[in-house]
Amino acid sequence: MYPIETPDKIFRDGDGVSELGTILPAWWLNQIQGELLGVLELVGITPNKTNTKQLKTAIDKLFTTKAAEATAAKADTKKLTTEDLNSITFPGIYGQRLNVNATAERNYPTQKAGSLLSMPSAYNSDTDIASHQIYIPFDADEIWRRGKDYSGNWTEWSKLTVSPADLSAAIQSSIPSGTVIHFAGQIAPAGWLKANGAAVSRTAYAALFAAIGTTYGAGDGRSTFNLPDLRGEFIRGWDDGRGIDRGRALGSAQGDAIRNITGSIDTGSHNGQQLFDEATATGALAISRKQWKKWTGDSGDGGNNPAAFDFDASRVVPTASENRPRNIALLACIKI
Repeated sequence: MYPIETPDKIFRDGDGVSELGTILPAWWLNQIQGELLGVLELVGITPNKTNTKQLKTAIDKLFTTKAAEATAAKADTKKLTTEDLNSITFPGIYGQRLNVNATAERNYPTQKAGSLLSMPSAYNSDTDIASHQIYIPFDADEIWRRGKDYSGNWTEWSKLTVSPADLSAAIQSSIPSGTVIHFAGQIAPAGWLKANGAAVSRTAYAALFAAIGTTYGAGDGRSTFNLPDLRGEFIRGWDDGRGIDRGRALGSAQGDAIRNITGSIDTGSHNGQQLFDEATATGALAISRKQWKKWTGDSGDGGNNPAAFDFDASRVVPTASENRPRNIALLACIKI
């Protein structure tokens, strides 16, 4: 409703001398009349100039109607006690207050109190028959759903929401026992063991024992088995009949090796002058041919002639007590 058009938006009585009272324009009175008549019309009352309580009656009726609607809405949430959810076929909102009543035998998706929304299907010609149910537990971030199949039987409940814990469990369960990973920490993550050759229980780690058996050791031969020991080892793909790494069994260890390095030094082939009177071969070097002495024809004392050779790869490449590529040390772990 628009206010009266005075400077301060309020009515003035005036004093009849220096100040006139507020003049009520027709538009303002008409809007007051329209507002009041609108209230009567809202509740279905016909204006009657002899009845001075029509506005009160209309206001009372409005309050009574709204209170009844609130009560009806509250009553629409039906209380569940020991009913089987399979028997709830009428559309509506239902509430289960007690965990003890929410049992698997009564076809609850989870043993928790909660709210049930029962709905008809869009494809069902009879809208009074519910064929979809949604269940929301009170104290869990879960939503469950099920419906009726073409035979009229309820399907299994399916969970529509996934908590972080459920997601982690799903990821863990998707990784088969016996899977090997490398971890950047010093302690194996949950669900994994260090691949350190330890003997562990066959019953406590039954899934892992079923996956790898005694391939890496039989433990005590009765109640334990050994994990693979991958500490300090490089992993090589099992040949499995390809013929690149023949004769290897799965899980077998292999020592280090390099391709053979060969060569020769000849100081007097055929009838040429030989360089050495005698020589001793060690390490990767060996004497491959011997012949009678044939002294050099040099008239000097031979002090500048080479008298021995040795072989040392460290002069040109990095060397160590093993063969290895560049690497980073990480913790090898095996899925239980």
